[in-house]
Amino acid sequence: MKWDGYRIISFVGNGKVRMNSRSGLNYTAKYPPIEKALQSLGHDAIIDGEVVVFNEDDKPNFDAVQLYNGFDSPIKYCVFDLLWLDGQDLKSLI
Repeated sequence: MKWDGYRIISFVGNGKVRMNSRSGLNYTAKYPPIEKALQSLGHDAIIDGEVVVFNEDDKPNFDAVQLYNGFDSPIKYCVFDLLWLDGQDLKSLI
């Protein structure tokens, strides 16, 4: 499935979160609900996924992701890879 959102790699450690775009830009402040959810994981992790806003038909809406204002629209972090967890590199398990 094509998610049609923004690819984000999240670094979670000691209750802090940094969400980077593929080019390394910090997108953490753009998606406060996702940052809050990642802070509550209770684990240190590196996660790869895509930030997506779905429309009323449950289809990805790229325009809505671009216009996302931080709180008004439901937003999802569609995770497809857990790269690192609590000190363990998981890439070799793929």
